[in-house]
Amino acid sequence: MSDKNELNWEDYEAITQYIYGALGAPYNIKVKGYGRNCKVIGRSKVEHQIDVLTEQFDGERQLLTAIECKCWDKKVNKDVVMKLSEIMSDADMLAASSFVKQDLLKTQ
Repeated sequence: MSDKNELNWEDYEAITQYIYGALGAPYNIKVKGYGRNCKVIGRSKVEHQIDVLTEQFDGERQLLTAIECKCWDKKVNKDVVMKLSEIMSDADMLAASSFVKQDLLKTQ
């Protein structure tokens, strides 16, 4: 980490991928990539950068999970959630160092 008392976005992504790699291994979940060079093609057929991308298989079906890491002091807003939802069709997850706005957690 850059500073003993401060976590930056690069460290946060690295820690997140490490946790998913370590805890996911017994369940055959593998980290496919993370960081600036981790890219996927979304539903819109546009290439997107993903902070952490994991893969697992359900029989023959490949399941990808995109994890968007936000190391912010402020709450995560709707734009972040909507962007992530648009990128992935299988699964997505938000790892945040701050809270997510309450109205984003309500289900329909």
